[in-house]
Amino acid sequence: MDWEKTYLESLPRIERIALSVARKRGMLNPDELTEFVQVVRVALFEDDYAILRKFEGRSSLWTYLTKVIVRLFCQYLVERRGRWRSSTEAERLGETAVELERLITRDGYTVNEAVQILTTRAGTTVTPEQLWQLYLQLPNRPPRPDFVSTEAVSESVTGKGNAEERVEAGELVLVKRKIKQTFDAILPTLEEEDRIILQMRFRNGGKLADIARALHLDQKKFYKRFGKLMLMLRKAMEASGVSHTDVDKFLEHGDREIRLKIFDLGENSNAGPSNDTGEEDGDP
Repeated sequence: MDWEKTYLESLPRIERIALSVARKRGMLNPDELTEFVQVVRVALFEDDYAILRKFEGRSSLWTYLTKVIVRLFCQYLVERRGRWRSSTEAERLGETAVELERLITRDGYTVNEAVQILTTRAGTTVTPEQLWQLYLQLPNRPPRPDFVSTEAVSESVTGKGNAEERVEAGELVLVKRKIKQTFDAILPTLEEEDRIILQMRFRNGGKLADIARALHLDQKKFYKRFGKLMLMLRKAMEASGVSHTDVDKFLEHGDREIRLKIFDLGENSNAGPSNDTGEEDGDP
């Protein structure tokens, strides 16, 4: 096969795959995306197209190249940010826990995405419920920082926002802190399954229907149980000085700024970006 011709003809598609792999794993800065695409182009070109010549036809060429590019991306991250190591606790819990931790803290997947990956691969025997149990036992390790363009930095962070915006931002931080403190104080007082439900819902943005399925709970009974938990949380938060409106944003309306990023305030959070769109099928 003429690998030079194949390489040149395939280059546009190779570049699209490289961009897709990088963006899916959190690389957003245009300069870094361009750099990674160039890394892929050079790697496939080097040593007289050695990587392409290793293709044995056991899958499609594009499946093979996608796997190669994923490996190249992991190597790229190691060179830029150092090698990832699993935690002692994950190693104690076993290989499945190590894989789960790797997907979340190294590869940037949300917990829901990691659970789906590990439960849908060929030959798997692990259940979503078992994975959530493992996740709650893992140490709190924040995901590796995303590749974010400097243009995305908020004006309020750089000090360019007006005084009113900065005051509002400060008030939002105080609201978040009150809600988080109340939430953290309540969790230890609950039964284990109720703690898991609340953490799956609020720390990880899980949909109610998905939580019920993961825990093998009857949905009708689950919604009634969840409603009682919400009433308990509402009373506690309002008693701690959080306004009715802000409680609504956290408990009812899926406000991502309040609900999914609230735990960024403390070291107890390792929730990554969620694929939750705010439209929650089956939620009351």
